[in-house]
Amino acid sequence: QIASLIAAVGVLQAAYRGIDIFMDVLTRRASETESKLDDSLVPLLRTAVRLFVTFVGLLFVLQNLDINVSSLIAGLGLGGLAIALAAQDTVRNLLGGVTIFADKPFEVGDWVVVDGVEGTVEAVGFRSTRVRTFYNSQMTIPNSILIKTTVDNYGRRQFRRWSTKLSLLYETTPEQVDAFCEGARELVRNHPMMRRDSYQVFLNEFGESGIDILVYVFW
Repeated sequence: QIASLIAAVGVLQAAYRGIDIFMDVLTRRASETESKLDDSLVPLLRTAVRLFVTFVGLLFVLQNLDINVSSLIAGLGLGGLAIALAAQDTVRNLLGGVTIFADKPFEVGDWVVVDGVEGTVEAVGFRSTRVRTFYNSQMTIPNSILIKTTVDNYGRRQFRRWSTKLSLLYETTPEQVDAFCEGARELVRNHPMMRRDSYQVFLNEFGESGIDILVYVFW
């Protein structure tokens, strides 16, 4: 039995080493692809495979110690209901993680606003998602919250909005104001990186020191 136990431990360590090598290869390949989803899946796959190998190795060790594995599993089944009731939040988080990977509302690197938290997604796990805020703090959001709240993904914007006011002297004539506004509109219409179907350039108000022209564009 001692020899079998030592052999089982050795096989388990070798399996862990093989898993790490294989996952390192997957990590390098994932970093070479454009998609960020596989970058998140590789660490989860590593954990899942290691847990499976550990479970199988534990069963093998118990069998070599002449422990009735079938009875042990049956006994664990009797306490499964109590464990499930105590782990409802964990189960909801796991289901939320699966939903995130299936629906893909965001990916690693996206700028998001979730439940009042704004920042860049650093990691997506089965239990929680980590967001690096612009204060450089790290927020951990349970996945059960993510599937029940609105996710505003700034990382998937097709255009960025820019709104500003330009001030003209009060000595500017109405004709000059019209010419200035039309010239600004022409710049928007001719710029290849501007959204040409949605923009506003017009006299907005009379400010304290001049005539304010609103420039509202998407670029």
